[in-house]
Amino acid sequence: MIAQYKTEIIKAPDAAFEKGDYAKALPLYLSALEKGDAGVHVLVRIAACYARAGARDEAFGYLDKAIETGQELERLKSIAKKDDNFAGLQSDARWTALLRKYLAAWGPYLKSAGAENLRLELIKMEAEVQVFRFALYDWIKARDKESPVSKGLRVLIDELSGVDAKNTARLKEIVTKHGWPGKSLAGEDGAEAAWMLVQHATADPGFQKQCLELMKPLLEKGEVNKRNYAYLTDRVLVGEKKPQIYGTQFDSKDGELTPFPIEDEANVDKRRQAMGLEPLAEYKKRLIEMYGKPAARRQ
Repeated sequence: MIAQYKTEIIKAPDAAFEKGDYAKALPLYLSALEKGDAGVHVLVRIAACYARAGARDEAFGYLDKAIETGQELERLKSIAKKDDNFAGLQSDARWTALLRKYLAAWGPYLKSAGAENLRLELIKMEAEVQVFRFALYDWIKARDKESPVSKGLRVLIDELSGVDAKNTARLKEIVTKHGWPGKSLAGEDGAEAAWMLVQHATADPGFQKQCLELMKPLLEKGEVNKRNYAYLTDRVLVGEKKPQIYGTQFDSKDGELTPFPIEDEANVDKRRQAMGLEPLAEYKKRLIEMYGKPAARRQ
């Protein structure tokens, strides 16, 4: 009865939030909080409403509270990604400290969840990668393109390399023991996390190809997301210096984003559509919006 009650009292604020009416959603979420629903979902949504309104102190305060619950940390994984709800916070010096606090909270959370909870472990590993990867992207976008690479940036690159190596080693152990972690084994979000991890295991192309082969029979059973399979297919092909099939892999050349060679490029959008991907031109536009336009090489 209590769980049902809590679900009911957040229906209205959730509906307003999903419509983008954050001013309406905020007091409704605060009311839900007063009535006893102090779950991570509500705390994160309150933080997002405040962030959207430019109230940084309040937004950081509620994100801190969400982390400090030590529960449902997988619901917080959006802060480790390019979430528009928190874009207004990411230039604040407190953002990096918040992300590191979030990552540190995973240790006790995984321990309390019990031995070998693959879904949660994979989500934690993905969050860790995203935290460092997007910090790196933001640093590169923000710095003066004419300046030499700073010591801080080199440290960040080294940290990310270490995270990728550690996660690849652990993913290998998981794959050896269980096979590819599809949706039935790791849940939909855990399977998504596993794909993200192998997508970034570029230092071990043989392992990427092994995982792609393991994913293929699971694709036909609905255990693997078609989009993810398309991305990894292209990643493996490009790594082998072969034309990609779906046009998901891009290179930076002379200040422009250009796809690596594509097999039968005239029909690439048909193949993309079959895998649930947007047209190539729209994808390129989204990449530029997310990561910025690459700087032209100095002569």
